[in-house]
Amino acid sequence: MDMARLFNFFKQPQSQTTTHQNKQPQSFYRSIYPESVRYAFQYKGAQMGKAEMKALLERYTHEVVYLVTKALAFDREYQRQFLETLTRLYVQADWQKSDLQAVLCHYIDLLPADMTVAGTKLAQISRSGSGEWQRAWRELVQQLFDENPQALPCLIAHTPIFAYHEFIAVYKHRRNAKLIFLMPDWMMDDNETQMGYEITLSDIPTVNLQVKDECLVGSWMCLGVDCKLKKRFCTEAIFIDDTINTSATAGKLRSFWLTKYGLNMPVERVRVITDLRGNLSAIKHQA
Repeated sequence: MDMARLFNFFKQPQSQTTTHQNKQPQSFYRSIYPESVRYAFQYKGAQMGKAEMKALLERYTHEVVYLVTKALAFDREYQRQFLETLTRLYVQADWQKSDLQAVLCHYIDLLPADMTVAGTKLAQISRSGSGEWQRAWRELVQQLFDENPQALPCLIAHTPIFAYHEFIAVYKHRRNAKLIFLMPDWMMDDNETQMGYEITLSDIPTVNLQVKDECLVGSWMCLGVDCKLKKRFCTEAIFIDDTINTSATAGKLRSFWLTKYGLNMPVERVRVITDLRGNLSAIKHQA
């Protein structure tokens, strides 16, 4: 495929309101995904199926981790097993890309044949460059650990799973470290008893469903405002996402934390790699 045809997949539609965007060089897209993925962006509403996941597998493995995690939402036990398998792989100092690809192939094969999942986030990653995203996540994770090694990292589903290996590489050095993988939609559903997954980096790492009625880092009943530990764990939680724009997700988390724990969660405890609230397009850390 010649370069002119290749970049046509990313060309913005013409309109009077996008004149400035259309004048930007098409090399703005730093990661060029396989043709089937570009086709899905253009003609399938960015819906990615098993074929697109396997097409990404060789060069864009961590994008596939993100897509598979989302796709496994149809079965929470499969999703839990997948996260646990990833965790046990990532804690190994000598894990190889081929090991990760084998895990991903196994779980892709478990997906229903007609399963698709929204892959619009990949367009944002493509613009920044997959390698640049990795670098930005790596720096943010290390920064958070350096600021407070005892803090409880809460990854807001699903995008931070793209850099899950970076979290494990840093936090595995703190014995029995905990991470929480939060599902905001579960949290805000009054009929839902679960809120995400609890990850424990013990000698044999475990991933368990996190129940709303239990303490964030233990199996005992959460007492909310009457916590006998003076809310030690939930007050040390930091919330990690890729982008903050309208603060809608942060608003959901603040509402949940206030209702559940009686805590006023400062928006500064939401940490991201891309802050768009000031109309900034460059990748940056939220101070």
